[in-house]
Amino acid sequence: MTTELAPEDFDDLYEYIRVQVAAGFVPLPEIVDEAVDVFADTTLSPTAVREAAVRLADKALAEHLAAQADWPEVTDCDRIDAAFAALDGIGIVARQHFSCCGSCGANDILDECKRVTAESGPVRGYTFFHVQDTESAVGGESLFLSYGTPDGDKEAAVAIGHEVVAALREAGLHPAWNGRHANRIGLPVVWQRRRA
Repeated sequence: MTTELAPEDFDDLYEYIRVQVAAGFVPLPEIVDEAVDVFADTTLSPTAVREAAVRLADKALAEHLAAQADWPEVTDCDRIDAAFAALDGIGIVARQHFSCCGSCGANDILDECKRVTAESGPVRGYTFFHVQDTESAVGGESLFLSYGTPDGDKEAAVAIGHEVVAALREAGLHPAWNGRHANRIGLPVVWQRRRA
């Protein structure tokens, strides 16, 4: 097991960390821990990966904070926050960076709806985007939102989709959706999520 990372290992590790820093949802120490889990293997020691990850995380954060200085006062991420808060307020569970992928998210959101119902009262529907969606948006692609109802009713799900689109538009965003249950809601964004 080597204690030295090759240049390509550094590049891959930095890119992973940079995307997670830009995503803006996970604290820096957790990003380092996740990087160690992802990159430490039979050839790279966890200690070597952690030392490199700490340095690269500090670098990525410094670059992110410097870039923030040139961002507009209200970013697309701020608009998403506003839209999702509005949806939460009208009985639609709205979650960002939720679960690892679409398949897991589709199951996990039902558990989240049950939790919210138990704590706050009935839920009419849900919308979410998952971690892979976030990473795609950080990379410059459109964000895609899933939506539906806890009972799986397709007609009611389409109605929830329309409410999600309306909330996004109200927040100043420009979602694209054909109104069909089989399609997720596309959301062109410039991903700029501030970090303290």
